[in-house]
Amino acid sequence: MLVNEITEILDQFVSFSDWRFAIGVRIRYNNPTLIFQTYPEHWLKYYDAEALLLQDPTVIWGMTNTGLVDWEDLKAGDTAGVFDKAKPFGLRYGIAVSVGDPSQRTLGFVSSATSAFDDVQKEWALKQINALHNLTDGILDAPEAELTLLRNINRDLAQYRSE
Repeated sequence: MLVNEITEILDQFVSFSDWRFAIGVRIRYNNPTLIFQTYPEHWLKYYDAEALLLQDPTVIWGMTNTGLVDWEDLKAGDTAGVFDKAKPFGLRYGIAVSVGDPSQRTLGFVSSATSAFDDVQKEWALKQINALHNLTDGILDAPEAELTLLRNINRDLAQYRSE
């Protein structure tokens, strides 16, 4: 069942004790069909209140590119200081992953408080986010009951959003 497969992938992300993530699956018209996040709740509220989405270099990169990029490689273009604003929330190092075509892109943002991601971790994250994208092929045609179950996975991730 799709819920179990997605939960299994997300559980693997959660198993990395200091990793936090936000994954928007099958984004259409700047709105993800599914969203899964373990970023700290205070950061999510701050990010929303400050309207950082449209200034976030990871989002801008992800909507216009596919593949994987290290946050460090995007710092020069961070005119709004999003990366510096994220640090007090424990989001110090990170990667952005973008897969799929522009009409239904999946974006994943993974961060760590303690260390930069090595090549093995980067490749693993890319593979898992690509798997989430592939698993959700056709999700836009899913019955509303199934979409509700899938969206409830994010509610279950709330326990990982503490500071």
